[in-house]
Amino acid sequence: MGTNQHGEYLANQVLSASPGQLVVLAYDGALRFARVALEALKKGDIQTQSQYILRSQGIVMHLLSSLDSTADPRLSHDLSRIYVYIHGRLTDANVNSDSEALEECIKLLSELREAWAEAENNQRIPLEEAA
Repeated sequence: MGTNQHGEYLANQVLSASPGQLVVLAYDGALRFARVALEALKKGDIQTQSQYILRSQGIVMHLLSSLDSTADPRLSHDLSRIYVYIHGRLTDANVNSDSEALEECIKLLSELREAWAEAENNQRIPLEEAA
């Protein structure tokens, strides 16, 4: 798939996604960037490491700013604390070239992504069965 086709595919995927799917896509992006950063860190490529950690942090901050505390105040509070923690650990990883901190962030983001994906899947199943 060419770069232009890939971009069109991603745009269509985002435009047709439910809110829950958009959250999963955000986690996918944060994870992809964190993994690229980890590979760069292992190679000693500080510029690429920093660039991709900052991208991952940007997505985490977007997730944080998108929380709706009126929907579920406790969940929103808990996720807020986790996102702030992940952001701080990403900062540690970047400033100190700390692969353990980056690996911890990847683990946490992966677990959150799986939970959101499962919740989104469970949300869709009743709708599809009703059709």
